[in-house]
Amino acid sequence: MTIYEQLHTLVDGLSADDAAAALAFLRQLRQAHDRTNRPLSAQERLGQRMGPAAIPGSAFVAQAPTDLATLAAQQAVRPLACAEDLRGDVWPEDEDIDLFLATLRRWRHESDEGHDSRG
Repeated sequence: MTIYEQLHTLVDGLSADDAAAALAFLRQLRQAHDRTNRPLSAQERLGQRMGPAAIPGSAFVAQAPTDLATLAAQQAVRPLACAEDLRGDVWPEDEDIDLFLATLRRWRHESDEGHDSRG
């Protein structure tokens, strides 16, 4: 199977939003190649995909507002499958939450006592 056949097979399996994103990427890749008349390095291609790390505030404010649907499509955001996806596992297993809460209460109590004695 040729590379072009592989590309066609991949594109045929994409959703409409993903196909649009792939098309935009390929157009950028082609334009960059045409400008430089040489293949881009992997680092250059990554830099193009990532875009600028930061833009000046004036440039940000001057941008036309983007509706949320377009922004979500550009960033390949997908709906949550379930609410559990939002829950994070942030507490270390080897830490006792009750001990942490007791220590926090003690610190707050000590802080309150310190404010009362100065007042």
